[in-house]
Amino acid sequence: MATLSKLQHLDAIKQLCSYSSTTKLKSTLKAGPMATLSKLQHLDAIKQLCSCSLTTKLKSTLKAGEYGNALQAAALEGHQAIVQLLLENKADSSYLHPNFADGHRVQTLYIEEIVTMLLNSASKIKSFHSNVQKGHDSAVASALDSGMKPDVPGGWYLYALHTAASQGNLSIIVLLLAKSNAELDIPDFAGRTPLWLAAQSGHVSVLDKLFESGTVDINPRDLEGRSALWQSSARGHLNAVKWLLSRNANHKIPDNYGLSPLEKAEIEGHKSIIEAIRRAP
Repeated sequence: MATLSKLQHLDAIKQLCSYSSTTKLKSTLKAGPMATLSKLQHLDAIKQLCSCSLTTKLKSTLKAGEYGNALQAAALEGHQAIVQLLLENKADSSYLHPNFADGHRVQTLYIEEIVTMLLNSASKIKSFHSNVQKGHDSAVASALDSGMKPDVPGGWYLYALHTAASQGNLSIIVLLLAKSNAELDIPDFAGRTPLWLAAQSGHVSVLDKLFESGTVDINPRDLEGRSALWQSSARGHLNAVKWLLSRNANHKIPDNYGLSPLEKAEIEGHKSIIEAIRRAP
């Protein structure tokens, strides 16, 4: 798929797109057809890929190509029509490749139309995440109904589901899950999953909702190696600790420094949590 994209063999791309299961597999290769096409300004071929059964995530944030993704490739090459097309197909204007951490550097090209399109898209994303964080249910629902993707990155915890889980906002979590088949174990920039964040804040109702919504890792660990049980033990959230232990969370997993949940609870003096962990099998 990537080779055909680079050579602009549109008929062959159409043929591959007729095989939905094959297309998704081929399109995840590191060569990155969308990024390649965006750089080379092959608008017709990009339209064909956008009409395929590729997922929105693949179309917008596929981590491939020298620029990292299709939108940045088109923006940095100054291809206005392609930027417009990608944004219309829900490309994430907030996504940044690590090599381009200063953002969409199209500003240096002085292409005002592209800058305006990107800023308008980014503004909507920022507003969406702000409403999630503040718990404005109606505003979040309105944004989702207008086509905002539930998993568009850009918030304090990177994703809206993570923010809502940390805040304990169950109604917004219900809205987000109803709009997408969310990947429940996707980590944020610090390796924290929605379940991890809910456990950290002691939001048992959120833990219940996440658990019943699909398969979730009961022992997620952040970049410091701290499990959900470790973190809830450290924060003194007894009900969250009991919830995790009742679902066979591993209380023997240490953090990166060798400290177990029990040892952390002992350090913090959380007597009820110490007793709960000691009673666990």
